[in-house]
Amino acid sequence: MNHKLIEAKAQALIQEGVALFGQDDCEPPKNQLNSGSVHELGHQQVMQGVTAMLLQCNISAGSAGDIDLYKLNSLYLRDPEVRQALNGILKDRRL
Repeated sequence: MNHKLIEAKAQALIQEGVALFGQDDCEPPKNQLNSGSVHELGHQQVMQGVTAMLLQCNISAGSAGDIDLYKLNSLYLRDPEVRQALNGILKDRRL
């Protein structure tokens, strides 16, 4: 199976899982996005991406206490100024 077919199958499985979890079904972008176009994501597309991450990481909530993964990811992906500021903070940090 080639890479594009594997990628399409993985996306379909993720969409199925997010839909099963109860999120509104939202189509992924038709074309693959990069740093120059990621701001084109819709709010609901980002919310579904965060939901997929929460499910995979077994995190109980994306927005609770001092954690707001929904807002963080939405602003980071959709607002180039926020992305630049956060990248500045992260620049000298190590994983």
